[in-house]
Amino acid sequence: MFEHIDDFIAGLPPDLGWMTFLGLDKAWELDTLGHWRTREAVALHLPAFFTLFVKQDRDLSPILSMTQAALLDKFAAVREAAIKSIPKSYSSLNGTKFEHPFREMILSLATASAYRRRVTFTRCLREFVRPPPNREAFERFFIPSLPVLRQDVVDVRIALAQIVGDLFTVKAYYHDEPNVPESISQLVRDLAEDESPDVRDTVRHIDLDSLGKGKGPQVVKKEAGADPLPDVAPVSERPKDLTQSPPRKSYDADATPHATAAERLARAPDPFDSSFEREIHKDDDHTPK
Repeated sequence: MFEHIDDFIAGLPPDLGWMTFLGLDKAWELDTLGHWRTREAVALHLPAFFTLFVKQDRDLSPILSMTQAALLDKFAAVREAAIKSIPKSYSSLNGTKFEHPFREMILSLATASAYRRRVTFTRCLREFVRPPPNREAFERFFIPSLPVLRQDVVDVRIALAQIVGDLFTVKAYYHDEPNVPESISQLVRDLAEDESPDVRDTVRHIDLDSLGKGKGPQVVKKEAGADPLPDVAPVSERPKDLTQSPPRKSYDADATPHATAAERLARAPDPFDSSFEREIHKDDDHTPK
Protein backbone atom coordinates (compact mmCIF):
# COMPACT_ATOMS: atom_id res chain seq x y z
CA MET A 1 0.00 0.00 0.00
CA PHE A 2 2.70 2.49 0.96
CA GLU A 3 4.34 2.20 -2.45
CA HIS A 4 1.25 3.99 -3.82
CA ILE A 5 0.30 6.04 -0.77
CA ASP A 6 0.50 9.29 -2.75
CA ASP A 7 -2.04 8.06 -5.31
CA PHE A 8 -4.29 6.77 -2.55
CA ILE A 9 -4.31 10.08 -0.70
CA ALA A 10 -4.71 12.07 -3.92
CA GLY A 11 -7.80 10.00 -4.77
CA LEU A 12 -9.57 10.91 -1.54
CA PRO A 13 -11.75 14.01 -1.05
CA PRO A 14 -9.37 16.91 -0.25
CA ASP A 15 -10.18 17.23 3.46
CA LEU A 16 -10.09 13.49 4.03
CA GLY A 17 -6.83 13.21 2.09
CA TRP A 18 -5.24 15.89 4.25
CA MET A 19 -6.43 14.23 7.46
CA THR A 20 -5.04 10.92 6.21
CA PHE A 21 -1.67 12.49 5.59
CA LEU A 22 -1.68 14.09 9.06
CA GLY A 23 -2.37 10.65 10.52
CA LEU A 24 0.58 9.29 8.57
CA ASP A 25 2.78 12.10 9.85
CA LYS A 26 1.65 11.49 13.43
CA ALA A 27 2.45 7.78 13.15
CA TRP A 28 5.97 8.67 11.93
CA GLU A 29 6.41 11.14 14.79
CA LEU A 30 5.33 8.57 17.40
CA ASP A 31 7.52 5.90 15.80
CA THR A 32 4.52 3.66 15.16
CA LEU A 33 4.65 3.74 11.37
CA GLY A 34 6.34 0.37 11.25
CA HIS A 35 9.40 -1.09 9.54
CA TRP A 36 12.13 1.13 8.09
CA ARG A 37 10.97 0.09 4.61
CA THR A 38 7.65 1.78 5.31
CA ARG A 39 9.41 5.05 6.11
CA GLU A 40 11.51 4.66 2.99
CA ALA A 41 8.41 4.15 0.84
CA VAL A 42 6.73 7.21 2.35
CA ALA A 43 9.86 9.36 1.96
CA LEU A 44 10.02 8.55 -1.74
CA HIS A 45 6.65 10.30 -2.13
CA LEU A 46 7.58 13.54 -0.37
CA PRO A 47 7.64 15.53 -3.66
CA ALA A 48 4.16 14.21 -4.52
CA PHE A 49 2.84 15.30 -1.12
CA PHE A 50 4.27 18.80 -1.59
CA THR A 51 2.79 19.06 -5.08
CA LEU A 52 -0.64 17.80 -4.00
CA PHE A 53 -1.03 19.97 -0.93
CA VAL A 54 0.47 23.11 -2.46
CA LYS A 55 -2.46 23.01 -4.88
CA GLN A 56 -4.83 22.74 -1.92
CA ASP A 57 -3.18 25.71 -0.18
CA ARG A 58 -2.47 23.68 2.98
CA ASP A 59 -0.05 24.45 5.77
CA LEU A 60 2.93 22.40 4.61
CA SER A 61 4.77 22.47 7.94
CA PRO A 62 3.98 18.78 8.68
CA ILE A 63 5.55 17.77 5.33
CA LEU A 64 8.62 19.87 6.10
CA SER A 65 8.94 18.14 9.48
CA MET A 66 8.53 14.73 7.85
CA THR A 67 11.26 15.62 5.35
CA GLN A 68 13.61 16.62 8.15
CA ALA A 69 12.85 13.43 10.09
CA ALA A 70 13.61 11.36 6.98
CA LEU A 71 16.92 13.18 6.41
CA LEU A 72 17.93 12.41 9.99
CA ASP A 73 16.64 8.84 10.04
CA LYS A 74 18.86 6.14 11.53
CA PHE A 75 18.64 3.99 8.38
CA ALA A 76 20.56 4.90 5.23
CA ALA A 77 17.75 3.84 2.90
CA VAL A 78 15.32 6.31 4.46
CA ARG A 79 17.86 9.13 4.38
CA GLU A 80 18.69 8.36 0.77
CA ALA A 81 15.03 8.42 -0.23
CA ALA A 82 14.67 11.88 1.32
CA ILE A 83 17.88 13.09 -0.31
CA LYS A 84 16.66 11.96 -3.73
CA SER A 85 13.44 13.92 -3.19
CA ILE A 86 15.14 17.28 -2.61
CA PRO A 87 15.19 18.67 -6.20
CA LYS A 88 11.55 17.88 -7.02
CA SER A 89 10.35 18.99 -3.61
CA TYR A 90 12.14 22.32 -3.97
CA SER A 91 10.68 22.82 -7.44
CA SER A 92 7.20 22.14 -6.08
CA LEU A 93 7.66 24.88 -3.50
CA ASN A 94 9.13 27.45 -5.88
CA GLY A 95 7.39 30.78 -5.39
CA THR A 96 5.45 29.70 -2.30
CA LYS A 97 5.89 30.89 1.28
CA PHE A 98 7.33 27.47 2.14
CA GLU A 99 10.27 27.76 -0.25
CA HIS A 100 12.30 29.69 2.33
CA PRO A 101 11.77 27.35 5.33
CA PHE A 102 12.49 24.33 3.10
CA ARG A 103 15.74 25.90 1.93
CA GLU A 104 16.68 26.88 5.49
CA MET A 105 16.02 23.33 6.65
CA ILE A 106 18.56 22.04 4.10
CA LEU A 107 21.08 24.80 4.81
CA SER A 108 20.90 24.15 8.56
CA LEU A 109 22.47 20.74 7.95
CA ALA A 110 25.62 22.51 6.72
CA THR A 111 26.28 23.88 10.21
CA ALA A 112 25.09 20.91 12.25
CA SER A 113 27.48 19.78 15.00
CA ALA A 114 27.46 16.16 13.76
CA TYR A 115 29.72 15.77 10.73
CA ARG A 116 27.49 13.02 9.37
CA ARG A 117 24.68 15.55 9.01
CA ARG A 118 27.03 17.90 7.20
CA VAL A 119 27.79 15.06 4.80
CA THR A 120 24.02 14.63 4.41
CA PHE A 121 23.89 18.30 3.41
CA THR A 122 26.49 17.74 0.70
CA ARG A 123 24.56 14.73 -0.59
CA CYS A 124 21.38 16.82 -0.74
CA LEU A 125 23.19 19.52 -2.64
CA ARG A 126 24.77 16.99 -4.99
CA GLU A 127 21.29 15.86 -5.96
CA PHE A 128 20.23 19.49 -6.29
CA VAL A 129 22.89 20.33 -8.88
CA ARG A 130 22.00 17.50 -11.24
CA PRO A 131 19.94 18.20 -14.36
CA PRO A 132 17.27 19.48 -14.56
CA PRO A 133 19.11 22.45 -13.14
CA ASN A 134 18.17 24.73 -10.28
CA ARG A 135 21.12 26.95 -11.11
CA GLU A 136 19.69 30.29 -9.97
CA ALA A 137 18.83 28.99 -6.50
CA PHE A 138 22.15 27.15 -6.27
CA GLU A 139 24.20 30.26 -7.04
CA ARG A 140 22.11 32.61 -4.92
CA PHE A 141 21.54 30.53 -1.80
CA PHE A 142 23.80 27.50 -1.67
CA ILE A 143 27.19 28.67 -3.00
CA PRO A 144 27.71 30.89 0.08
CA SER A 145 27.47 27.79 2.32
CA LEU A 146 30.24 25.88 0.51
CA PRO A 147 33.52 27.65 1.46
CA VAL A 148 33.10 26.95 5.19
CA LEU A 149 33.00 23.22 4.39
CA ARG A 150 36.47 23.58 2.84
CA GLN A 151 37.86 23.58 6.40
CA ASP A 152 35.81 20.58 7.54
CA VAL A 153 36.79 16.97 8.24
CA VAL A 154 38.01 14.89 5.32
CA ASP A 155 34.69 13.06 4.80
CA VAL A 156 32.94 16.38 4.25
CA ARG A 157 35.74 17.73 2.04
CA ILE A 158 35.53 14.66 -0.18
CA ALA A 159 31.78 15.11 -0.52
CA LEU A 160 32.29 18.83 -1.24
CA ALA A 161 34.83 17.99 -3.93
CA GLN A 162 32.32 15.63 -5.52
CA ILE A 163 29.76 18.44 -5.73
CA VAL A 164 32.30 20.77 -7.31
CA GLY A 165 33.46 18.06 -9.69
CA ASP A 166 29.89 17.43 -10.79
CA LEU A 167 29.49 21.11 -11.68
CA PHE A 168 32.04 20.76 -14.49
CA THR A 169 30.98 17.46 -16.04
CA VAL A 170 29.19 17.14 -19.36
CA LYS A 171 25.75 18.83 -19.34
CA ALA A 172 26.35 20.29 -15.87
CA TYR A 173 26.17 23.96 -14.82
CA TYR A 174 29.69 25.03 -15.70
CA HIS A 175 30.67 22.66 -18.48
CA ASP A 176 31.94 24.95 -21.30
CA GLU A 177 30.68 27.91 -19.27
CA PRO A 178 32.82 31.07 -19.63
CA ASN A 179 31.41 32.78 -16.53
CA VAL A 180 32.16 30.55 -13.58
CA PRO A 181 31.53 32.32 -10.24
CA GLU A 182 34.80 33.37 -8.65
CA SER A 183 33.86 31.63 -5.39
CA ILE A 184 33.57 28.32 -7.27
CA SER A 185 36.84 28.92 -9.14
CA GLN A 186 38.62 29.60 -5.85
CA LEU A 187 37.03 26.54 -4.28
CA VAL A 188 38.35 24.38 -7.12
CA ARG A 189 41.86 25.76 -6.59
CA ASP A 190 41.68 25.17 -2.85
CA LEU A 191 40.43 21.61 -3.23
CA ALA A 192 43.13 20.89 -5.82
CA GLU A 193 45.71 21.67 -3.12
CA ASP A 194 43.98 19.79 -0.31
CA GLU A 195 46.15 17.66 1.96
CA SER A 196 43.99 14.60 1.21
CA PRO A 197 44.73 12.80 -2.08
CA ASP A 198 41.11 11.63 -2.21
CA VAL A 199 39.96 15.26 -2.28
CA ARG A 200 42.56 16.29 -4.88
CA ASP A 201 41.78 13.36 -7.15
CA THR A 202 38.07 14.20 -7.16
CA VAL A 203 38.65 17.58 -8.86
CA ARG A 204 41.63 16.50 -10.94
CA HIS A 205 39.57 16.43 -14.17
CA ILE A 206 39.01 20.22 -14.01
CA ASP A 207 41.51 22.32 -15.98
CA LEU A 208 42.59 24.96 -13.50
CA ASP A 209 44.37 27.03 -16.15
CA SER A 210 41.10 27.76 -17.97
CA LEU A 211 39.26 29.05 -14.90
CA GLY A 212 38.73 32.81 -14.91
CA LYS A 213 40.11 33.27 -18.44
CA GLY A 214 36.85 33.76 -20.28
CA LYS A 215 36.51 30.22 -21.60
CA GLY A 216 34.81 27.17 -20.29
CA PRO A 217 36.90 24.77 -18.25
CA GLN A 218 38.16 21.77 -20.18
CA VAL A 219 37.12 18.58 -18.44
CA VAL A 220 37.27 14.85 -18.91
CA LYS A 221 34.19 13.82 -20.90
CA LYS A 222 32.18 11.96 -18.34
CA GLU A 223 28.44 12.16 -17.90
CA ALA A 224 27.10 14.25 -15.07
CA GLY A 225 26.32 11.93 -12.19
CA ALA A 226 27.51 10.61 -8.90
CA ASP A 227 30.24 8.12 -8.21
CA PRO A 228 29.87 6.54 -4.79
CA LEU A 229 31.64 8.22 -1.91
CA PRO A 230 35.17 6.75 -1.81
CA ASP A 231 36.13 4.62 1.14
CA VAL A 232 37.35 6.79 3.98
CA ALA A 233 38.32 6.10 7.54
CA PRO A 234 35.82 7.14 10.22
CA VAL A 235 36.50 10.64 11.47
CA SER A 236 35.69 11.94 14.94
CA GLU A 237 33.36 14.84 15.52
CA ARG A 238 34.93 18.27 15.18
CA PRO A 239 35.12 20.06 18.56
CA LYS A 240 32.74 22.86 17.64
CA ASP A 241 30.77 24.27 14.75
CA LEU A 242 32.62 26.51 12.34
CA THR A 243 29.67 28.84 12.31
CA GLN A 244 26.92 29.46 14.81
CA SER A 245 23.26 29.68 13.90
CA PRO A 246 20.29 30.43 16.15
CA PRO A 247 18.16 27.43 17.17
CA ARG A 248 15.06 26.75 15.12
CA LYS A 249 11.81 25.77 16.72
CA SER A 250 10.61 23.46 13.95
CA TYR A 251 13.52 22.81 11.60
CA ASP A 252 16.65 22.68 13.76
CA ALA A 253 18.96 20.17 12.10
CA ASP A 254 20.43 19.17 15.46
CA ALA A 255 17.04 18.48 17.01
CA THR A 256 15.94 14.87 17.44
CA PRO A 257 12.67 14.76 15.51
CA HIS A 258 10.80 12.34 17.77
CA ALA A 259 11.05 12.07 21.56
CA THR A 260 10.30 8.36 21.61
CA ALA A 261 13.18 7.70 19.27
CA ALA A 262 15.50 9.80 21.44
CA GLU A 263 14.56 7.84 24.54
CA ARG A 264 15.16 4.55 22.77
CA LEU A 265 18.51 5.58 21.33
CA ALA A 266 19.68 6.82 24.72
CA ARG A 267 19.56 3.23 25.96
CA ALA A 268 21.47 1.66 23.06
CA PRO A 269 24.38 2.36 20.68
CA ASP A 270 23.42 4.84 17.98
CA PRO A 271 22.43 2.80 14.89
CA PHE A 272 22.91 5.93 12.77
CA ASP A 273 26.68 5.44 13.03
CA SER A 274 26.78 1.90 11.64
CA SER A 275 24.17 2.75 9.01
CA PHE A 276 26.19 5.76 7.90
CA GLU A 277 29.42 3.76 7.72
CA ARG A 278 27.70 1.19 5.46
CA GLU A 279 26.58 4.07 3.26
CA ILE A 280 30.15 5.38 3.00
CA HIS A 281 31.63 2.00 2.10
CA LYS A 282 28.83 0.69 -0.10
CA ASP A 283 26.71 3.58 -1.30
CA ASP A 284 23.99 1.48 -2.94
CA ASP A 285 23.51 -0.91 -0.03
CA HIS A 286 20.20 0.04 1.55
CA THR A 287 19.66 -3.11 3.57
CA PRO A 288 20.35 -2.78 7.30
CA LYS A 289 22.54 -5.45 8.77
